[in-house]
Amino acid sequence: MLRLLTASCRSAGHEILAFHSSSEALDHLKAHGADLLIADMVVPPFDGLSLIRQARAVHPGLEAIAITGHSEEYTSADVVAAGASDLLMKPFRLDELHARVTLAAERRHTVSQIHGQQAVLQQTSTELIRDLQQQLVELRSNTGRADPPDA
Repeated sequence: MLRLLTASCRSAGHEILAFHSSSEALDHLKAHGADLLIADMVVPPFDGLSLIRQARAVHPGLEAIAITGHSEEYTSADVVAAGASDLLMKPFRLDELHARVTLAAERRHTVSQIHGQQAVLQQTSTELIRDLQQQLVELRSNTGRADPPDA
């Protein structure tokens, strides 16, 4: 299954690293990060939900898709609570996986754009406040009043 998913995602143009254990995946994520984690719920030594929780603790912006064949054990609520954005039930079609990966990439891109816009807005508001404070100082100076205390 791992080889099939890896080959399919690579053929769709994605750069893929595959791991045979959740601890190997987590070690890599801690050291190098990633854009997307696709986690099978049954990957020893700990389950996929634990892997997702721990990976998102290290990289809060990490997108995660959970895969399981145990629909009676794992619900969408469990997956969302762990920090994944999607749950894919086995058996699934490869085009369904590709669609979910595309959606995750789009979410990540949108969030990145929003963070960039927030940074620009923060910088702009800081500059505006600084300019207004300078104008206030100049106005008070021109009217003979003392400078305001630092805010």
